Amino acid sequence: MNSLRAISGRWGRLLEPLGWGGIFALAHSQLPLYSGNQNSYLLHAVARVEAPALAADWLARTVDPFPWFTAFSAALMRISPAALHVAYALMLLTFGAALWLLAKAAAPGSGWPARTAVMAFLVLLHSMQINFLAQGLPEPWTPDFWTSGLASQYVLGPVWQPSVFGALLFLAVALAAHRRFVAAVVLAVVAQAVHASYLLGAASLVAGIAWAAWAEDGHPRRAWRLLISGGVAMLPFVVFNLWRFRPTNPDLFAAAQTILFEERIPHHANPAVWWSNLAWLKIGLVVAGLACVWKGPLRRVLLVPVLCGLVLSLVAGMFRIHSLALLFPWRVSVWLVPVALVLATGWLAELIGRWKPGRAVLMAAGMLGVCACLLAAALGVLGFRQLQAEKSPFYEETLAAVRAHLQPGEVLLIPPHLEEFRLDARVPIWIDRKTHAYQDAEILEWKARLEAANAWYAGQPEKLEALDPDGAVSWVLLDSLTAAAPLPPASECVFSNAIFRLVRWERNRP
Repeated sequence: MNSLRAISGRWGRLLEPLGWGGIFALAHSQLPLYSGNQNSYLLHAVARVEAPALAADWLARTVDPFPWFTAFSAALMRISPAALHVAYALMLLTFGAALWLLAKAAAPGSGWPARTAVMAFLVLLHSMQINFLAQGLPEPWTPDFWTSGLASQYVLGPVWQPSVFGALLFLAVALAAHRRFVAAVVLAVVAQAVHASYLLGAASLVAGIAWAAWAEDGHPRRAWRLLISGGVAMLPFVVFNLWRFRPTNPDLFAAAQTILFEERIPHHANPAVWWSNLAWLKIGLVVAGLACVWKGPLRRVLLVPVLCGLVLSLVAGMFRIHSLALLFPWRVSVWLVPVALVLATGWLAELIGRWKPGRAVLMAAGMLGVCACLLAAALGVLGFRQLQAEKSPFYEETLAAVRAHLQPGEVLLIPPHLEEFRLDARVPIWIDRKTHAYQDAEILEWKARLEAANAWYAGQPEKLEALDPDGAVSWVLLDSLTAAAPLPPASECVFSNAIFRLVRWERNRP
């Protein structure tokens, strides 16, 4: 009898976080493949799996900044493109299970009523339907304001991309709260290996975990083992990235960093652009979360990343050090903010549970919340299925026309704002604004190509001709925003509909 109870207890402890993780994954939902950021982050994977289709695409041949993510995504795509959806669903499940672990640590005295109420609130806050209903609301009244970090950065977006591996950092914090220090260090190492922007956050988290282990043991032996093993495991990835993106020369490197910092991603890199008074609210939430666990071991785990992120962010912002700013020291906020939200919510639930009628209140809120979460999960599934079919018929016609006319080796010039066209059409394009290179010489070429494309649509094809002397660009797409572009004399429209025109551009050769 005792053994049966032990087995049922273990299964219960496993099924509850997995159940909540599954509900979280369904309620959060996903956008269709090749949406938004995936046109940047999946470009190299698509080019690897479908090599002939993008053989002439310049950006697909640039240095890949996320080689491990690309290799993993390409392996999944060879099984089935739908495997990318499954992989992201598993990462969402991981994040949801980590929410449960943190909620359990944040409200240990009130039991399952507190955990259920907290989890219901957090699942609904991350759900696709709540975020859809909140569209148009100003910050801080949008749910994603409280679930994402500073500088428009986040862990969970609407699509599979490298940032989702930040869920491993979130899980590492949750495991550290339950004193699973070795597993937490392993997860931190894996997260920064997939996405180099997590390096500073992962390193500081490992240091915080080592400090917590030292405090628990009373002697530094295990702490030093965790710190050294974590550092040694991270070192090859650091060296690899430093070598892969080493400066061509100091001037070229500085110019490329200026382009990224001031022109391409200032909303992520330049504090003068992304900082606002509302950012104090997120910082206040992190401080509040830290205060909620100040007397517990989690204080040491979180304090090191908070202090490292704060100091390095101040140095980068005050002295305008582009190299440091482009390492995003404030990126620790993408997992510190949601961690703090769980801790603050759990503390509040624990406070309510101490009142005489508080447990009944939490039970009622939890039961209603579970029903709402199940509804959100069902709506998330329906929304996902509906989004798969949402393509304009004019857009689909244009994709078919482009595929029919372009021959191997030919390149299409598109309006630079059409960031999803390359992977939707599976044809080489000249350039777009969103998908940029990362190596310094390639960043400068990306800017030159972008300027040449904009000049072409302004009626000045000379820049593009100078950059493309072999005449690979022989097809041009126009949409409603570029319909008034003055076309060169030697051009012929071969396809048109209510929105798009496909034009054959006959280059004047000497």
